[in-house]
Amino acid sequence: MESSFKQFISETSYEGAYVRLKSGKVPIYQDEAMTIPFELNDPTSKLYQVLYEYEQSTKLALKQSELELYVNKNDVQLMLFLHVDSQLNEIHLAYFDQKWKQVYLENQDEPFDYQVNDVGYLIANHLNILMAIQRKQQLNVVKKLLGDTIEKRQSIAQLMEQNNTLKDRYLKLRNSKLGKLQIKWWERLK
Repeated sequence: MESSFKQFISETSYEGAYVRLKSGKVPIYQDEAMTIPFELNDPTSKLYQVLYEYEQSTKLALKQSELELYVNKNDVQLMLFLHVDSQLNEIHLAYFDQKWKQVYLENQDEPFDYQVNDVGYLIANHLNILMAIQRKQQLNVVKKLLGDTIEKRQSIAQLMEQNNTLKDRYLKLRNSKLGKLQIKWWERLK
């Protein structure tokens, strides 16, 4: 494997990418402090999405179905994005294990050989796809935050309008003949 690829792997952020465990004996944990071990049924064949890195990018939070798991960064192998088709929900990934292999995210059990002519292009393509995925996630977060804010503003405006309507009705009732009689009646009862 080329030294530039090894350097890229050691320095790049794994956040948003997919990884696989280097061996079946990798310690995996249920908590961020890495104190509660977790036992996987078949640890070597699964791919995990990296949610975030922490502790100076030495540890990773992984997502497997609905579980959030934690592992050391040195115990996983980065999967490079080859192709992502969001409409068909297809993700093609590549990794180096004595030779380059390609795997489909939907069919992880059947990796096949993959011919790589230019590792630099492979890395650039991976970064391009990863940036697009991260940008999409960031946009979704911003839209959700803005949507919540707009929704809250609309409900506040609606409540203020209802309050003003009630005040207007109260003042009109108070100034009417019937309202004046009612007020005198209440004062007499006190």
